[in-house]
Amino acid sequence: MLKEAMQYLISTVDRHYMVGDRDFLIVNEHLHEVEEPTAGPFSIATLSGLVDYLNADFDTDAEEVKLSVVVEDHARVKVMGQLNQNANRDQYVSVKAELPDVTLGKYLNLEEFNVQMQSVFVPTDERVNLLSFVGNIKSESVRNQSDNGITQQVEVRQGIATVEKAPVPNPVHLKPFRTFTEIVQPESAFVLRLREGRDGVEAALFEADGGAWRNEARQSIAKYLKENIARKNVTILS
Repeated sequence: MLKEAMQYLISTVDRHYMVGDRDFLIVNEHLHEVEEPTAGPFSIATLSGLVDYLNADFDTDAEEVKLSVVVEDHARVKVMGQLNQNANRDQYVSVKAELPDVTLGKYLNLEEFNVQMQSVFVPTDERVNLLSFVGNIKSESVRNQSDNGITQQVEVRQGIATVEKAPVPNPVHLKPFRTFTEIVQPESAFVLRLREGRDGVEAALFEADGGAWRNEARQSIAKYLKENIARKNVTILS
């Protein structure tokens, strides 16, 4: 089989020649460029792993090979080489953060909301205050809420027996886990809304910063890499 394949190739190749540094074949009266091979990326999940890889000069010579580290977004970074003669690049590493599911823009019952706040948000004073507020909402209070479309007011328990009306805190500033754990999670403003659902009070958080946290995350990733990559000939882009 191999012999037959080689004979076929020999019979179909009419000419092989160079134009400058570029290599061409004419096969069956069609011109084909022989392209320089490029490396494909392997995947890792942490910025610290990327730093270790680059500082070790594992695949390339730091003195000779220039690399670009591109922060694509809040959860993805890639490492590439320079353009070769075919205008292609080696792609060495693809880094993608392993992130928990953060439910935004969707109403949850108070139990689910409480679990989410404690499991996928960084502990802060405002998170503590929000959990305390939500935990003291009377189950029937949202039916008779005051809501002008911007602010809500509901009944909350004060102490053991008393009940008072309290404004729903808005906006709330929180830090969900939305980027690599090696950097400080960006803080965002959220609008908290409450409603009466089928099984009781439901709460939802809606983003209110126009996505500005994404740019903050990219800048923080780039700063972390600049501070920790010791290898020469690395350009960091964000």
